[in-house]
Amino acid sequence: MRTFAGPRRFSGYGGTPAEAEADLEAKLIRAGLLQHSASLNEFAQTAYLPTVVHTGVRWREQIHWALSHILPELGALPLESVTRVRLQAFLSGKLSALSRTSVGHLRKVLYAILALAEADGLIPANPTRHVKLPPARSAHRRTLTESEARRLIDSARGYGAERIVLLGLLCGLRLSEAMSVTRANIEQDAPHLLHVPGTKSASAVRVIPLTPALAKELRALSGGHNPHNARRALANAAFRAQLDWTPSPHDLRHSFATLLQRLGCPEDVRARFLGHRHRLVTAGYSHAEMETWRHWIALLCSSVYEPVGSDVGSKAG
Repeated sequence: MRTFAGPRRFSGYGGTPAEAEADLEAKLIRAGLLQHSASLNEFAQTAYLPTVVHTGVRWREQIHWALSHILPELGALPLESVTRVRLQAFLSGKLSALSRTSVGHLRKVLYAILALAEADGLIPANPTRHVKLPPARSAHRRTLTESEARRLIDSARGYGAERIVLLGLLCGLRLSEAMSVTRANIEQDAPHLLHVPGTKSASAVRVIPLTPALAKELRALSGGHNPHNARRALANAAFRAQLDWTPSPHDLRHSFATLLQRLGCPEDVRARFLGHRHRLVTAGYSHAEMETWRHWIALLCSSVYEPVGSDVGSKAG
């Protein structure tokens, strides 16, 4: 084939066989003699993404994360070639590198894309509908005993772990909630209420009654900390407490619910403390009125909490 120094002249036959085929296909599509078969990548970019532009930023970020895994392997396939067998193999292969939750998210995005293609009549049925992931393994979450809780609280003082331990173990706060609590959230005078910042959802905003000693100690703590530093401080406190395991911040929240359950606290009261809207959610944490709530927090504190300066005391007291 001859080459030219200048720009190549356009030819109806194309410069290569591939270009000639592409040009012929485009002409047949324009003439209505051939139906264009969109690839998964093309359909996702031009048809699916415009339907999610008005959703939340976090959801759009999750979609783009999913597409970064899906399109490199499946994007070049025509829609009709994205079969159930191929999808099953793709998602099963991802289980070796990603968690089951992440692979489930990939399946969710694939389902949404192909459901739109089905609605547009580009494929006869959504193949993702019959793709199955292996059942999730139910993990048993360990919780602290009363003795372990007392040792952990004592070892946390003076080492930067007081905030995460006290708020997680005695108030049931999530890590993000504990890191957001400031002195302004804790009432100095009676009735000593803790106003929990709603970092997860609007329904998570709640009020927890504190004992005077716990309210005083929490107000004496400094402001919020980096979550990574909090986790590291918690691990160090567990080591000093001579625990045979290292609890996570969420283990403290589960321990809070379990300790209350052992004391006889009703499930609906535990649900209000944890910020749960549904009782079934609270049941997963279990391996009225303000005075009633105050009774249970006081009972929990008398069981595992020794105020600063007491005989059991702390290194910082």
